[in-house]
Amino acid sequence: MAHVLPLQVWQRRVLSNLGVRDAIRVRSSSHTSGTSVIGCDFILRRIDALLRRYELTGLIDVDRHGGTAGAAPLPGGLSRIDYLCRVLYLLERGGRLWAWLGGFLRVAAIYRLTLAMPLVISAEWVQQHWPTRAALHQLPLSLAICKTIGHLLSYEGGSLALTTYEQTNENDAGEDGGPDESGEQEDDLAEPVDNGGAEEDDGQEGPMASDGGQDALIGDGDGEAGGGGQPMEPDDDDHSDESDDHHRIYPHKVGNVRFRILPAYAAPGNQPYDTDDPAIEEDGGRYRYSSFSAFMTDNLMCYWNRHEAAGKRRILTASVPHTDARLGSLMATEAFGDCIVADMHDEYRHAGRTVVLCGHRPNETVAAHLLVWRAHIVWRGHIEIYTTEGRVSGGVSVDECYPVTVRHARGMLRQVRLEREVIDQGRRMDDE
Repeated sequence: MAHVLPLQVWQRRVLSNLGVRDAIRVRSSSHTSGTSVIGCDFILRRIDALLRRYELTGLIDVDRHGGTAGAAPLPGGLSRIDYLCRVLYLLERGGRLWAWLGGFLRVAAIYRLTLAMPLVISAEWVQQHWPTRAALHQLPLSLAICKTIGHLLSYEGGSLALTTYEQTNENDAGEDGGPDESGEQEDDLAEPVDNGGAEEDDGQEGPMASDGGQDALIGDGDGEAGGGGQPMEPDDDDHSDESDDHHRIYPHKVGNVRFRILPAYAAPGNQPYDTDDPAIEEDGGRYRYSSFSAFMTDNLMCYWNRHEAAGKRRILTASVPHTDARLGSLMATEAFGDCIVADMHDEYRHAGRTVVLCGHRPNETVAAHLLVWRAHIVWRGHIEIYTTEGRVSGGVSVDECYPVTVRHARGMLRQVRLEREVIDQGRRMDDE
């Protein structure tokens, strides 16, 4: 095809629409249409385009200098283009989950979980954790995405890295509800790379050429590459009062929160089960979430937000009868504009929902959320609004004191006709 098309048409109309795996095949096939065109600059442009699409520019980045001429080589003999291709592969797969992560990271920055942006997915981290495509597929997609940046976030001095105590093939396909449930079987790409006329790529080898010309990223389906796949990172804490059996039941951990992946039949709520973003149960069965992203959102808004400098405060509370249809709408409405919604159920069958009102959009500096839960014991629904917005001096009404937060809260509550009960008639908590 490249031989019958003008070069600019080939680049802009054909190559620009290829995924990274197909681009690697083209690169291996021809110097004229492949290695001379598909290099580090080409891959970086693709990465930048996806960062813009998911509004991640300035939040996440790659090492743009490592492995270039005059710079230190990348670890483990990893070529620069190999490193960039691995990052691009995950960006291409993530889709809407990357967009969710962008909102998560903006709020995390407001809550001081990181003091520096962007978070750089380093070549050293990629080499250690993604030796093959199969290694990336050991976790459901939402967990794999979170794993790329969790170690760069911290709360109260502890890392929020996602770690796994033990993972086996049986666990992946069994009760732990791992990624193999989806039935996704991608063909392996282990074609030899033609480096005879390959570009230098800043003095390093051609892509995926580290194992006798084999594609290290796309690799063997069993996770073996260059002599063996990388095992899952072990959990490095050692609690003598916690048994190995307990760790196996709840093998994953973020911060100090242990959890396991639930299979579809055990998922809470009525939402469709998403194998890329599966349902989660916290340690001991206390809380169950409809998705991993909901689990992370709820922990961020309710637990990892207590840094004193963030200034989070509760400003309003209200209660609604359990039988009020509007409470049911508040708990069941799938979307409130572009707000982030996270659903939870606890061991007593109480349903909870966290709605991120602001802080997750680009250029927002105030983080606010609405928390609602419905308790069967007291037959009431309880609603609270929290914010990091500082109280406006001289303000009297809640609208005057917290204009940004209340504007977003009114818009959201208006959808379920609870604006008056919560905003206008709710109990003020900021004076207590």
